[in-house]
Amino acid sequence: LSLLTVGTLSGSQFLVDSSGNTVIGGDLTFNNEILPDGSLCTNNQILRKFGADDWRCADEAAATVLDYFLSNVDSGFTDTNIMYDREQGLAESSHASSTLPEGDDQLLFTFMTSSTSTVPSVLLPGIYDIHVHLDRTGGNRTTTLYWTLTASSTDDTQTVLMTSEDSAEITNTKAAFTFHAVLATETDLTTGDRLVLKIYGDLGGGANTEITIFHDGTTDSHLAILTTSEVFNDIYLRNDGTNPLTANWNAGSFDITASTFIGALTGNADTVTTNANLTGEITSTGNATVIVESFLQENGASELTGETLGTACAENEILKTNATGGLDCAADATGGGALGQLGELTDVSTTTLAAGYIIFRNSDNTSWN
Repeated sequence: LSLLTVGTLSGSQFLVDSSGNTVIGGDLTFNNEILPDGSLCTNNQILRKFGADDWRCADEAAATVLDYFLSNVDSGFTDTNIMYDREQGLAESSHASSTLPEGDDQLLFTFMTSSTSTVPSVLLPGIYDIHVHLDRTGGNRTTTLYWTLTASSTDDTQTVLMTSEDSAEITNTKAAFTFHAVLATETDLTTGDRLVLKIYGDLGGGANTEITIFHDGTTDSHLAILTTSEVFNDIYLRNDGTNPLTANWNAGSFDITASTFIGALTGNADTVTTNANLTGEITSTGNATVIVESFLQENGASELTGETLGTACAENEILKTNATGGLDCAADATGGGALGQLGELTDVSTTTLAAGYIIFRNSDNTSWN
C-alpha cells in the first residue's frame, strides 16, 4: 500500500477507488466512506479520518499526546475536582453525581487543571478522547454521556473548545467508556488558561438515577489532548539550562553534586559534605562549624550569618579565624575576656573576617564584634 500525497495528475495518470473504478473528479470512496468533494490540500499533506464519512487534509507530523488524570480532589471551585498532568499513584477513588431526573444536557461532573498543572500554548487539530470508568449506582433511567472541553482564562472568560460524541449507554455494571471529540483547527491558548472538562448526561424515562465515576488506581480515568512537543519545555528541565525551576526541587535522599554553587544556599549544614566552592549567601540551620570547615573559603575569609555554633571553648579562650578560613578556639594573647560557650553567638551580625581576626563581646554585653 503506497501513501498518496497531494500533487498534480497529468498525462495518463489517474486515480482508482478500492474497487478498481477510475475516479475523475467528484468524491473518492474508501470502504464506502466518502471524502468531501472539492477538498484541496497543500503539498505533502495527508488525508486523515476525523469521524464517519469525515476525511480532512492534515499535516503528517505526529502530535504529542498529553494526559490529564481525573481525581476526587476538590479544586476549591464549586463542584469541581482537579485533573492532574501526571498520574498520582493513589488508590482507586470515586464520587457520585447528584440524583438525576429525566432530561438532556444535565451536568454530572466537572474537572479542572490545577494551578500548577502544565497547560500547553496550542491544541492541535485531531481526535481527543476521555477514558473513564462509570457505573449507574442508583435508579434505572437510560443514560448516555457527552463531554466538553473549555478554556477558562484568568479574567473568567469561558471558551468552549470542543464537544464530544455521545457515549454508549451507562448500565448498572461498572465498565470502561471511551468517547471522542474532534478539534477541527489549531487553537491557541493564553498564558494562565486552565482546561475545564465537563461531563453531561442525557437521561430518559425511569427512576431517578445516580452515576458514579471512578479514578486513580488501575482505572486512571483521563483526558487525552494533542499538542506540540514544545510542551515538554514546561514539564522537564532542559540540559542546556534555558528553563529554570518554577518550584522547590526535592532531591529526597539523593545527592546533588557540582564543582561550584552560585547564589543563596539554605539548608542543614550537616548535609554539606563536599569541598565545593560556595559563592553567595550561606545560611545554616544546623551545625555551622560543619559548613565553615567543609567548604573552601576564597582568600581565607569567613562569613558569619548569626547562627548558633554550638561548640564550647575553654574559659578565657577566644574565637579566631585560621589561615584556611576556619574558626578555632584560641588562647587570648591580649588578655581579653572569656567568651564562654560559642552557642552564645546567636546575635552576630553578618561580618566577613580575614585570617587572624578575633570576635569579642562588647562592653554592653549585648553584642559581638
